[in-house]
Amino acid sequence: MKTVFSYIRNFFTPPMFVDDENKTRIARMLHVILLIFLVSIGVAFFLAFSGRVKVTNQTFFNISAVIGPLSIITLLIALQKGYVHFVAWAFVSFQWFSTVIQVIGSNGLESPALGAFIVTILLAGFLINRRGVLIFGALSSISIFAVAYLEINQQIPSPIIFTDLPAKLFILLTIIVVGTAVLYMVMRTLQKALGNSRTYAAELEQVVQGKTRAENEVIVLNQQLQQQVEELERFTYTVSHDLRSPLVTIKGFLGMLNQDLQDNRPDKIQSDFDRITGAADKMDALLTDLLELSRIGRKMNPPEDVQFMNIVEDALENVHGRIEPRGITVQIQPNLPVIHGDRQRLTEALQNLVDNAAKYIGDQTNNPRIEIGQRGEQDGKQIFFVKDNGIGIATEFSEQIFGLFNKLNSQSEGTGIGLALVKRIIETHGGKIWVESEGLGKGSTFFFTLPK
Repeated sequence: MKTVFSYIRNFFTPPMFVDDENKTRIARMLHVILLIFLVSIGVAFFLAFSGRVKVTNQTFFNISAVIGPLSIITLLIALQKGYVHFVAWAFVSFQWFSTVIQVIGSNGLESPALGAFIVTILLAGFLINRRGVLIFGALSSISIFAVAYLEINQQIPSPIIFTDLPAKLFILLTIIVVGTAVLYMVMRTLQKALGNSRTYAAELEQVVQGKTRAENEVIVLNQQLQQQVEELERFTYTVSHDLRSPLVTIKGFLGMLNQDLQDNRPDKIQSDFDRITGAADKMDALLTDLLELSRIGRKMNPPEDVQFMNIVEDALENVHGRIEPRGITVQIQPNLPVIHGDRQRLTEALQNLVDNAAKYIGDQTNNPRIEIGQRGEQDGKQIFFVKDNGIGIATEFSEQIFGLFNKLNSQSEGTGIGLALVKRIIETHGGKIWVESEGLGKGSTFFFTLPK
């Protein structure tokens, strides 16, 4: 019993083909239409047997009562077996042929079955292909001309089955139901396809936007890489140049030391040693500063919220030995805000800026002064400054001073790495640094931004 029930359930369930969506769509349409025709045939025979419709040719009616349902059931079984293309051709052909018989056997061009030719052409288009539309469109046109010829020559036979009003109404209703079912399924398929196309278009747009973003990111990364390569080239050249200078000095005075030893000149020997030692100390300072610069960004302490005043106090304590002998007054703005960052590195940066300001305060004795404070915001970050009334900076050097080993005065102490170190620390914190000066002798102000 279970097997019979399963067979019946499968019979009334439309087939599905996982690997072919188009085949599944056509099979479902065929399944629904065949069931509609099977029901309509059953209703027609019920009306005939019940006497509600007058049958004019009992023999033809009896044959149709057997062949019609058997044909539909056979096509449904073939459909379940997967012969979708064959069933489509067979069903449309059966539809066309039955329409021809109904038109000829029921009042010719006045038959209500004439509209079934349109349904046949629609079925050919949706179930077969464009070639099916042309074939059955041509067959339907030829059929109508043939019926017209038979009418003109008065060769239309008497009604084969029935032509009374209930029968005409039933034929028209069948045509409308089948046509509606076909168009409904087609529209649903088109709407689904349209929805899929919109989804695909949206996904494609996202892919294109993602590709565009990726291309833009690649361009930015290439620009950054090119910039880093250029910086590395400048760095390599600068380092090799500045490190070569102490080596040349050492090599030259070693030669002089050798000569002085041969000439037994003790007064010159000590001077040679002092020069060699000074060059070695300079090279050691250069290497130490370069090592410190290379660590910025790689070795950072965990960021924390810290009062900027605490950083100022730590920095001033470290450079106290340079500020006090020169009588420099340091003015600190009250109520400095809290910043977020690496306290040790930021102290190091501010220390370099204050030390730089004290170093280039000049020989003035009239109130040498350094100011430290905060002024406004830029890009959501707070702007801090270190201002002095020292020798000032010419406009053309405002960018160069942050370069490696760049010193405005080659005879001044230091390696020229201090401001490059400050710049690296500030940029590592997501900020930037710049200098403003009205010119030589008018002091300078270093501005830098830090996150809140």
